[in-house]
Amino acid sequence: MALAVSAGLAVLVLGTLPFGMGWIGGGDVKLVAACACALEWWQILPLFVYTALAGGALGLVVIALRRSGKLRSPAELPYAVAIAAGVGWLTLGSTLVPSIRIL
Repeated sequence: MALAVSAGLAVLVLGTLPFGMGWIGGGDVKLVAACACALEWWQILPLFVYTALAGGALGLVVIALRRSGKLRSPAELPYAVAIAAGVGWLTLGSTLVPSIRIL
């Protein structure tokens, strides 16, 4: 349990930098920290990589929807979706297809 709490705390502390810069919201930082509590230490870096890749894909989808006129509001990117995709990719994808593991 101490390792899970320390992983979550480390991610929470590291997440204050992008939050302070205005890049992500506080809820996103807390969500990633909570997800890190369920992972092992070696999975934290892959979590960030997979979440960033999912966020990039989500960003491209949002851009395409805005250009096509199907998304008119200037809503911000719902990054919790990317976080959930990153966690799912890490936990489910790495067990289904072991070759996509980063570490």
